[in-house]
Amino acid sequence: MFAGKKSAQIREILISESAWEEMTCLFAPSLIQRHLFNDVIYPVISPDLLKTRHLRSYSELCGLRLLHDSMPQNAYSTHWRSYFARLGLYDLNVEAGTGFSRADLVLQAACAGQGIALSRHSLCAMEVSNGALIRPFTDIVEDGQVWLTCPRNNEKRPRVQALINWLTQETARHIAERTQILGEYTLHKAG
Repeated sequence: MFAGKKSAQIREILISESAWEEMTCLFAPSLIQRHLFNDVIYPVISPDLLKTRHLRSYSELCGLRLLHDSMPQNAYSTHWRSYFARLGLYDLNVEAGTGFSRADLVLQAACAGQGIALSRHSLCAMEVSNGALIRPFTDIVEDGQVWLTCPRNNEKRPRVQALINWLTQETARHIAERTQILGEYTLHKAG
């Protein structure tokens, strides 16, 4: 996706992780915004590493290396502390572990059995789908939204309309695949 990135070729549309409330207030009559989907995060672990542990609760994670995305300014960063807080768990040691500068490196380390990672579904869906990573718990937490924003006068342009239609179809497919991949889960909504 084009999440949060500007393109010189496509000036008629923006896909972003935020609703751009400030812009909506200032330019609401001239912009349209469509919510595409809410992303979710959850822990993932390699099947081989999971075989060495029988994780029944989050408190048992203390014996595992937590893999961290250590770039908090990155829109795709995830944080164990905020994940556990959303679950009402405040007494777990989330500082221990190994930090990485990119989310894809966190996933590579998890696939290699170096620890347990916290990842966005939009980034780890393929690994979960093909069994390279497993969700050891059923909890998932809403974290991040993807929005489409474009000037109202561009909405009817054929290439913009084609992109909006394609994004709408891809979003529906993404949500259906997510439901199939995740199976049973407990959703903890944002806010």
